[in-house]
Amino acid sequence: MMLRPTGLQLLEPWYQFTLHVPSTAVGRAMSDIQRMSGEFAPPETQGDWVSLTGTAPVSELQDYGPAVTAYTHGQGQLDCVVAGYRPAHDADAVIAAAGYVPTADLPNTPDSVFLRTRGGVSGRVGCRAASGALSLSVATVSAILNTLRGQ
Repeated sequence: MMLRPTGLQLLEPWYQFTLHVPSTAVGRAMSDIQRMSGEFAPPETQGDWVSLTGTAPVSELQDYGPAVTAYTHGQGQLDCVVAGYRPAHDADAVIAAAGYVPTADLPNTPDSVFLRTRGGVSGRVGCRAASGALSLSVATVSAILNTLRGQ
């Protein structure tokens, strides 16, 4: 796929999480978060409880709640809030699994820019990439700006 050579990057949503578990389960919790490509601050201990705060990809953490319930025997708690988008932790695997061949997608050729507004795709502007950099004419930039402004 042509994402990397053009400087584009595949993004995915990430959660900011707080995980409260009994101290006997903190090793399992830390291992799980690391396995899910997550990051966390040093654990905070309060009595027999440990709290982990950090971030992890939504794709990895979204089904983790039932596992926490199981390995903490119903005592653990996972709280998540969407933290925005970051580079995909497994971009190469996602791109490979999609099997997308940009040059075979004739209605959406890789040398086109698609303009999106709140109402969906509103236009397509052709352009050519030279030496891995996107080159746009003044008219093309003007068309993009007018589309984004809703004109």
